Amino acid sequence: MQIRCSSCTRTVAIAETGELPARCPHCAGACAPSRCGPFVPLRLVATGGMGEVYLARHQELGTEVALKLLPAMPPESANAVRERFAREARLTAKVDHPGVVKVLGSDMAGDRPYLVLEFVSGQTLRQRLHAGPLPVVEAARLAAAIADVLAAAHAHGVLHRDVKPDNVMVTAAGEVRVLDFGIAKALGDDAPLTRTGEIVGTPEYMAPEQLLEGPEATDPRTDVHALGVLLYELLTGRSPFRGSNLFQALKLVESLVPPPPSQHRAQVPGPLDAVVAQALQKHRDGRFPTASRFAAAVRQAVPEAVPRTPPAARWPRQALLLAAVLVLGAVGLGLLLRGDGGRQTTGQDDGTGRTVEPSPEQEAAEAARQLAEGQWFLGLARAQRAAGGAPGGKRLVADAFLLAHWAWPLAADLPPWFAATAERQRQHLFGDSREPIEGTVSPTVFAAATAGEARACLLRDLGQPNPVADELLAIPALDAAAQADALASYAQRLPLDGPEHWLARLLERRRRGDLPGCTQAAELAWLHGAGELAVLLDAALQFVATDPGGPRLQPLPPPRAALLRRRVGAADPRDSPASHLLVLLLDASQLAAGELDLGPARRFPAPMRSGAAAWCVAAATAGTGHQPGLLLASCALGAKPDYAAVPWSAVPATERARLDQEVHRGQ
Repeated sequence: MQIRCSSCTRTVAIAETGELPARCPHCAGACAPSRCGPFVPLRLVATGGMGEVYLARHQELGTEVALKLLPAMPPESANAVRERFAREARLTAKVDHPGVVKVLGSDMAGDRPYLVLEFVSGQTLRQRLHAGPLPVVEAARLAAAIADVLAAAHAHGVLHRDVKPDNVMVTAAGEVRVLDFGIAKALGDDAPLTRTGEIVGTPEYMAPEQLLEGPEATDPRTDVHALGVLLYELLTGRSPFRGSNLFQALKLVESLVPPPPSQHRAQVPGPLDAVVAQALQKHRDGRFPTASRFAAAVRQAVPEAVPRTPPAARWPRQALLLAAVLVLGAVGLGLLLRGDGGRQTTGQDDGTGRTVEPSPEQEAAEAARQLAEGQWFLGLARAQRAAGGAPGGKRLVADAFLLAHWAWPLAADLPPWFAATAERQRQHLFGDSREPIEGTVSPTVFAAATAGEARACLLRDLGQPNPVADELLAIPALDAAAQADALASYAQRLPLDGPEHWLARLLERRRRGDLPGCTQAAELAWLHGAGELAVLLDAALQFVATDPGGPRLQPLPPPRAALLRRRVGAADPRDSPASHLLVLLLDASQLAAGELDLGPARRFPAPMRSGAAAWCVAAATAGTGHQPGLLLASCALGAKPDYAAVPWSAVPATERARLDQEVHRGQ
C-alpha cells in the first residue's frame, strides 16, 4: 500500500500490515496526521483515489474507529464536501438497521476533511471476489441480506444509488454491512445533491434511468437493478456491464441484455437466472418493485440462502466502528462538519432568501415538545435560547437540565451525587443558589439519601409533568431482565442521532451483562452530545452497585480499574466533579488509604457533600472490603467518625488519627 505524505505529498510505501512509518523518507515529516480531533490514527487500512482509511483510537475512551481522511482541498471545495456530508448524515441517521454502517462524526484535520465511522472487521465483497466467484448458496445469501438492508433504507425514504462490491463488507460471522451512502437520496427531497449533468454512481452498476434521465429519476427499483448486477458478479466473478472505458460501460448499461449467469457457471439454478434477469430489466416497471421482493425471490430460488441471524437479534450487539474500504467509493459517509453545511439551524426562510430567527416563544414551544418526547439535550439547548424572552423560559431551562443531566444517573440506580456531571454548566445557568425558586434547580434531589428518593424528588421538582421521565425513572424498580427489555423499548422510540437513544442502550446493555456493548454505546452517546455523562455512566455501572444489602463497590481486576480511571479522570473536575469522586473510589479499591489523593472529595460541591459522604459510609458498612479508603473519603466529604458505632468501630487505633486529621481539616 502507498499513501501521500501529509507533509511533502510524495508517495510513501506502507507495510502490508498498514503500520505507519515514524517519518517520511523524503522530508522526515509525519506521513499522516498524528491526531484527528480526539482520535489517534494507528495504522493504514486502505487507500484509494479519494484518500485513506485509518484504524484509529479515541484518546479518552480507547474505542477503535475508522477514519476516512480525504485529500487536502481549498476552502471552496471543503464547503461543497460539508454540504454533502451534512446531507448524507441526515439520510443515514434515518435508517435504524444493524446492516447500515453509521457515521459517528466528522471534522477537519488542517485542510483535510475526515469522517469518523463505525469499524467493521472483515472483507469487502470486492476483496472476496479476488479469489473468484462465490459459492452459489453464499452468493444468494449475501445478495438477499444486502437487499434486506436496502429495504430498511427504502422504508425510511433513503435510496443508496451506489450499490457495488466495494461498498459491502462481510464480517467474520458472515453478516453484511452496507457502506457509503455518500450519494444517497431522500425520496421526495428535491434539493439538488450534485451539479447538473454530473454522473452520480459507478457506471457499470447504475440503472439505465440513472444514466439517461439523471439522479432525480431514481426510486427503489434503481437499487434493485444494482442488486441484480451485484448478484450476477458474485455468481460469475464478472460484472455484466464492465467496459474498457467509461463510455463503453455507459453504452452497455443502456443496451446490452447480458446472458444468464448459468452460461458462465453451470451450477447456477434456472430460478436464480430468472431473478437476475428480472432485476436487470432495462425499464424499471419490469423489475421487482421493492428490495424486499428481490430478497424473497432470491430465497425462494435458493432455499438454503436463509439469514444466519435475524436482524432483531443482532441489533443489541451492533459493532461500534467502521470498515476500511469506504475510501474506494465516491465522497463517502459523513456526519455534520462543524461548519455551515453541518450546523443545525433553527431559522426559517422568509421567502426572500433571508433567515428569520424564531422568537423566544417559538423556541420555548419547540423546547417543551422535545422535552415531552424525551429529547432532553436538544430541549435544553432550545430552552436556553428561550430563557430570556419567553414566559416560563427559566423554569423550562431548569426542567431540561434536570432531565438531561440528572435523570440518567438516577435511571441507572446510581446514588444522587452522580448527578454532578455538569456542575460548571449548572453554575452558569443558575449560579450558586440552591433555593427552590423560579429558574433554579431545586435542592431536594441532592438532599435525598437514596437513588429511589432522588427519583421521586426529581419528578416532583419538574415544573410540568413528563410521562417520558416517569417511564424512564420507573425502570429501576423492575427486575434485571424486565429492565433490559424496557430500556430497549425506550431506546427504540428515540432518534438514533440523539444522545438519549445511546444512553438508554448503555443502560440496557449493562443490564444484559454486555460490557463491550456498554462502552460502544457510551462512545456513541458521547459523540452525539451527552459529554462526560456517558463516560461516567459507563465506568460507574461497572464499578458501583446498589443491592438489598446496601451500596457497594464491585471488585475489578487492576488493569480494568486503571482503564476506567484513565477514562473518567480525563474529565475537567470543574465540569464533572462526580467523575473525579469516582476516580477517588477507584483508587480506594486499589491503594492503601494513606496513598489516596483526597482532592476530589475536598473540592466536591458543598450541597452534595453530605449525601456523598453518607453513601461512602454506607458502602463501608456493607463490607465491600475497601472500608479504610471509603471512610477516609467520607471524612474528606464531611462525615464525622463515631468510633463506637459500625463501621467506624472497626478502624484500628493507629489509623484513627488520619481520619480525625481529615475531619479537622474540613472544619
